[in-house]
Amino acid sequence: MTHLKCTKCHHVKLLECFGLDKHKASGRVSACKECKAAGDKARYQRNADVLREQARERANRAYATDPAYASRVKAASLARTRANAEENRQRARDWRKANPEAHRANASAWQRNNPAAAAAIGARKRAAKGRALPPWANRDAIRKVYAEAAALRAQGHDVEVDHIIPLQGKNVSGLHVENNLRVIPALDNARKGNRL
Repeated sequence: MTHLKCTKCHHVKLLECFGLDKHKASGRVSACKECKAAGDKARYQRNADVLREQARERANRAYATDPAYASRVKAASLARTRANAEENRQRARDWRKANPEAHRANASAWQRNNPAAAAAIGARKRAAKGRALPPWANRDAIRKVYAEAAALRAQGHDVEVDHIIPLQGKNVSGLHVENNLRVIPALDNARKGNRL
């Protein structure tokens, strides 16, 4: 047997389109993977709150009864994150681009809820900027770039001063000098991050 008829969509499909089920004579589930996924999604949406609560209760029981459970969950989560790092970064960039107001609100809320971490990040950036400011830098020209950004913000433009070559780049680090500064939209600066 190489084909089966799906009991949901009634299409005849290859065996590979059906999940395995050792209890069935055919060795496959009766609904194709596509229909099963659609049904599972609809069922989850109808019962999302109950299912989330059940999952939370199962996790709490596991945390309480198995001391190593937390470290296994954390390790598995970290492995998934590392395996899909670029995909996750791209998904986050796409979301920030599609939802700039929500992103700003989330960032502001995070800073309010995590003042120590926000201060540490700010201190790290200031320290990097201090190390990247050579004695020969034209401080007046640097101030003019920041003044230009402030004037544009006062007119309602959402702009930031960007370091063309990032101060904390992965492979190369730039200097905090006027030739390495430009005023760009805040969203573009957030999207660029520490990349050239």
